[in-house]
Amino acid sequence: MAKFQLQDNEKIIGSATMAYNYKKKDIAPDLDPFFRKMIKKGPTSGTLYVTNQRVCFYESMTGIVFLDLPINEFTGYSLKKILFITFVCLYNNKGKEYRFSGFASKKVIEWIKQVGITQK
Repeated sequence: MAKFQLQDNEKIIGSATMAYNYKKKDIAPDLDPFFRKMIKKGPTSGTLYVTNQRVCFYESMTGIVFLDLPINEFTGYSLKKILFITFVCLYNNKGKEYRFSGFASKKVIEWIKQVGITQK
């Protein structure tokens, strides 16, 4: 499966282990059909990367790419708290929400602010 690589003139702002709750339709369309059949939905753990050009999320065990969008395709972010868990929600220009949680939530907010994604 895919492994994160920087593109030309791209610099990493930060990366962190986070949880992402996905639905089957969120999985990249180019994923092998064999694996696509086995995946249902649910939370997964992986690494969220914030660079000066894009935001990416790669699942740890399989390397499945759940998110890889340029910074200019994000319309903002919000924070949601449920009990003691802080969720960082990123929104793209099509209205899709990407919801992440983890111990690094505060750091992720700093990184996405640094690249110009503003709070909704």
